[in-house]
Amino acid sequence: MRTLKETEIGEERSKKWDVQRTVRDVVASRWYGKTTFRYGPIQSILNSCNASIQILSRLKSSSGGCKMFDEYIDVLKYACEIDGRRVNDDKEDGTIIRFISNPRLCAVYGAILSDIFKHSYGLLEFQPKGVVAQVFGQDVEGRKFWKKQFRGKFMVPFDIFRRQWGHFTKNELDDDEVRQMQYILDYSQTKSVSVHRFAAMLTTFGPLSQCLSNMNELLSKRWFYGYMTQREAEELLSDEPSSFLVRFDLSRCDCVVISSNVTGSVKHYAVSFVSGQRRVAVWSEEEGRVVERESIGQFVTESNLGRPYISDIPIMRYFCGDVQSSEAALLLAGKPEGTYLVRFSSSPGFFTVSFVDKIHTSAQHRLIRKNTQPFELEEEIRIQADRAQIPLTLSSLDTSRRAVPSILTHSSTADASASSLVYAKSNSSTPRVGLNSLVLPRQPLSESSETSSIYMSTAAICKSQRSPPPRETQMQLEQAGSTFIRARPTCMMARTRVPAASPSQQIKELNDTLASTVQHYERVLSEMAVMQAEESARHRETRITLQDTTEKNRMLAEKVAHLEHQLRANRCSHQSVLPS
Repeated sequence: MRTLKETEIGEERSKKWDVQRTVRDVVASRWYGKTTFRYGPIQSILNSCNASIQILSRLKSSSGGCKMFDEYIDVLKYACEIDGRRVNDDKEDGTIIRFISNPRLCAVYGAILSDIFKHSYGLLEFQPKGVVAQVFGQDVEGRKFWKKQFRGKFMVPFDIFRRQWGHFTKNELDDDEVRQMQYILDYSQTKSVSVHRFAAMLTTFGPLSQCLSNMNELLSKRWFYGYMTQREAEELLSDEPSSFLVRFDLSRCDCVVISSNVTGSVKHYAVSFVSGQRRVAVWSEEEGRVVERESIGQFVTESNLGRPYISDIPIMRYFCGDVQSSEAALLLAGKPEGTYLVRFSSSPGFFTVSFVDKIHTSAQHRLIRKNTQPFELEEEIRIQADRAQIPLTLSSLDTSRRAVPSILTHSSTADASASSLVYAKSNSSTPRVGLNSLVLPRQPLSESSETSSIYMSTAAICKSQRSPPPRETQMQLEQAGSTFIRARPTCMMARTRVPAASPSQQIKELNDTLASTVQHYERVLSEMAVMQAEESARHRETRITLQDTTEKNRMLAEKVAHLEHQLRANRCSHQSVLPS
């Protein structure tokens, strides 16, 4: 006889196997073109994944919205591509979009996202052929590494990726290099690395053999602030004339952006990487054209961008950046009295400190001046909000939840002061961007039923709205007067750095291109000649037919005239025979 516990374990295994078989049936039926579809527990999961894709598509195409290409988005999009369907939800809730797009807020919905991620990750074993090759493009070394070590998988655990990297490069990673690489490849702390993120890293820091040194070179600059939204950069620089900073466009590491406030308004310049060499191309306001430099550092040094924006406030452990008051209340829900965070304010020239006050039923908010020095910030917080005593740190949070990253590394989880902040390394070449886990408590689903229903309810099937092509998008931004400027150099641009082609190779490619063009026009001319010959033949046949018809009509007319003449002659002879 089996015990009750053994029976429950057997039932759970049976359910798990049923779900796995359902996933395989679903994917196999779609993959081999069958029209049958088995509805079951996985149906709601697929609907949830596809509903998420719709939300993220709207987020990406919205004006001023950040680009979302983190591991959650990769795996959800991949599951959606496998299933071949697009599901949209009737609810257009902007709150869920902000929660997904902000790494500091996504923990509130971390449980739902983790469930979707876990189930959709199981679909990845049914990977269509050619996806990995399409992602890497011409990066032979990167494609060779991924194919050899992971056999073309879409996503692999970060620990396995780290070990295989060491085996392939014959160079084991130290703790600081692991921290830097994890920050670049797994900013959302999913503990996995997708092929898209790896290819993006090669685009920015490649080739593969130089990734680590190039990565440390950029992250060690004082003016580099890591992942940051466009609005956060504008908030920091708006009150700092003649200043600039460099950042990653949240959350994609192959989109490096220079944000500068020189002309009185903050403008953003996307850095493009030149094919065949380690050079960058950026739009220069001073020269009025796109210029190429050996590195981002050289462009920053030689260009009139102003002084670097250097402040410890954006990397304070309790600074949450672009967070609204309602979202701050969710972050502080269930925390001890006196727990606080600092965020941007809607009032120009001020930050807002949000804190827990048990006397009131909701979180309280106070203004502090933005020009406050970092070492005076905590004192100013206590003056403006005397009940704000405990920074929002690991020690004040429930550690049972999934970790959510920020761009901060501190020495311990204790409630230390701001002056105890340390970086990933102790020397001057240390990257100011580290990795810190901000763990938030599990929120009951009942508190977010309106927004969570977009994941868990069955949605209506419809076609996906594709975002406009890049050229049309750029034109729309220019017409709208956007401050985001993307470099468009005259030379060939590429997604990855590959060895430059030799002159003979370039001549051969040009000859091939010209030969194909000539062949194309010769084929067009021959087709036109054939069409003209056929048209002439049809005209001749029509003319001959018309002549035959005319001749037949003439003969018929003569025959009719002859018959009429005979009829008249017969009538006359008949009348002459009759008696008078």
